[in-house]
Amino acid sequence: MARARGLSKTQYADVEMFGLDDFQRQLRRAPADTRKKVSQGSKQVADHLVRDMRRRARAVPHARQYALVLPTLRSVAGRTPRARLGGSKRAGSGKGSKAGQFIYGAEFGGRKNRRTYPGRWFTGGGSTMQFAPHRGRKGYVIFPTITANHEFIKREYTKQIKKALRRI
Repeated sequence: MARARGLSKTQYADVEMFGLDDFQRQLRRAPADTRKKVSQGSKQVADHLVRDMRRRARAVPHARQYALVLPTLRSVAGRTPRARLGGSKRAGSGKGSKAGQFIYGAEFGGRKNRRTYPGRWFTGGGSTMQFAPHRGRKGYVIFPTITANHEFIKREYTKQIKKALRRI
């Protein structure tokens, strides 16, 4: 199946930290135990975000849909805090669709207005009632959680890096 132009395979929410790129370049040449400590520290920050995302997912209007994909939400170890959601794991009870196939609908919602064509009986497809109303790029759980925790991410990640560098 061809991907529509302009759609990326991965969506990102960025937290900007000045000097992080230079630090990560130099981290590649750091001793293995330092890289490991930084990775563990970033995973701790990501674990906090995942817990917060799970909490927020229980409060959205379509929490039952999110409950199907929440088992696939997990933190990933790396140089920066990361969370992974979706994938090829079957949603819910293990039958039916894969979680990655409808995570975007659960996160961003569906079309809010039906398309109609004047003077025709055909109202056209493109609208969906199976997801919550479309919120654009805001999202319901993932991106609002990252935005709300912006300062926490910067503060805690910096603290974890300082802790790892003190051990050198």
